[in-house]
Parts: sequence; C-alpha cells; structure tokens
Amino acid sequence: MIKLQSVGSLLDKKQETVYPMNSDGSPDLEMGIHISYLSEDWMDRLNSKDRIEIFQTLIKEIKFTPPQQKVVDRIMKGYSIEVINRHHMNGGEMRWKHPDSEYLDPAGSIYKSFFNTMRKIDNENITSQFIN
Repeated sequence: MIKLQSVGSLLDKKQETVYPMNSDGSPDLEMGIHISYLSEDWMDRLNSKDRIEIFQTLIKEIKFTPPQQKVVDRIMKGYSIEVINRHHMNGGEMRWKHPDSEYLDPAGSIYKSFFNTMRKIDNENITSQFIN
C-alpha cells in the first residue's frame, strides 16, 4: 500500500481502494472506498505527489495515442494546465504550470491532444478532477 500522507490514508493500487490510516500507520480495512467514489473535497486536499499516485492508478489500463501520452507524461511529472488571457477571442492560451514554481511553459499546439486525452479518460468513467 502507498501512503497518501496529505490526507492520512493508504492507497491499495491493486484493489484501487483508499483506506483511512490508523494512528499506528495501518489501514482501516473496514472503511475502504474505491477511488472512483472519492469526493471532490477529499481530492482537493491531496498534495501533488499523492494526486499523481491516484491518477496513475486510474489510468493504468487506458491506451493513449502518442500525443495523448505526451500530455499524460507531463501530468505524471506534476505539471498542470493553466489558461491565461481568457478574454481573448479564442478563449485564452494554454500553458504548462511547472510543479515546483510559478513558471508557465508554453504548451504549443496542445489543445487537441489535451482535450482528446481528457475525453478518453472521461469515457473510461474516470474523473478528470486531477487537472487544475
């Protein structure tokens, strides 16, 4: 099991279940919840490392195209997508937010592959609340 320190829980990747952590560090096996049923409030409390662990577990069976895989690889490294200049006619510009700073990398022509990736994840009945 993987410790999700930011929420005081343990993740069983094989069973895709999260358990509250007892004071001795063991899982409370009677209180497990499948990761597809985790609340948005609970997800918001995850730090980036723990969020990646859950995201990685959710997408393990999905086959991505090469452009989609590039998006997933960036997300797995802790990057998130930020939209700037929303007031522009095209709705804004997408940038990759670096996980360890406020620096925004240009995302280039990522629009189609990003949205296709998120659509593919959603079609697999997986929440996309991992993306800021």
